[in-house]
Amino acid sequence: MPQSCVCLACIVCELVLQDQDSRNKSLINMFNHVIVVALPAQMYRLCVLVSITDGRGEAEGRLELRDPDGELLITGASQVKFTDPNVVFDLCHEFRDIVFRKEGRYHFNFWLGGELVVMRPFVVRVRAPAPA
Repeated sequence: MPQSCVCLACIVCELVLQDQDSRNKSLINMFNHVIVVALPAQMYRLCVLVSITDGRGEAEGRLELRDPDGELLITGASQVKFTDPNVVFDLCHEFRDIVFRKEGRYHFNFWLGGELVVMRPFVVRVRAPAPA
């Protein structure tokens, strides 16, 4: 199990592109909330980039999305092996066809080796009807 790590970023976006040569990442269309016409609402694609550093050892990382009532909607896993505490891991998780059934504050939680590293809020709102 790794020693505690530090989360540098947890960013929600539409797409993460990675350069083949440099392995640098470009985040496309970052956002903190979505406004939907009606519920339930489906998102075709949603990506979350979690950057962590200052860890030691090896463990499984798990990113989960929980609805406003705490119900688990989706989860993704990635293996992390810190050989040097100075290394920064950019863990990219892509989720497709997520269905939001409730309005409110959702949370992306990233766990490493059973320890909660970061909790990132994400808000879903229903668009108010246009005035008549």
